[in-house]
Amino acid sequence: MGFSDTLYGWIVIGILSIYSKERWLSLLMLTFLTGRILYEQFFPSPFGELFDGATVASNSHLFGLLGGFLYFAFMILLKNRKNTG
Repeated sequence: MGFSDTLYGWIVIGILSIYSKERWLSLLMLTFLTGRILYEQFFPSPFGELFDGATVASNSHLFGLLGGFLYFAFMILLKNRKNTG
């Protein structure tokens, strides 16, 4: 397993952070990214095998995506909690 799960999490955080300014762009990017990862889960990717014969760990991409959503939700909750108290 490599670093791609972390990268997917960062991509989601970045997309969600521009939502207030660029709604359509962020929705389009989230739809594409989520669709791509769901496609990876159910169908073998034609690019699923790397040059060295190893396979892409598609589950790690899914967990990175979910981790990005959870991190962003947690940060919003913390921000709202600081503003109220």
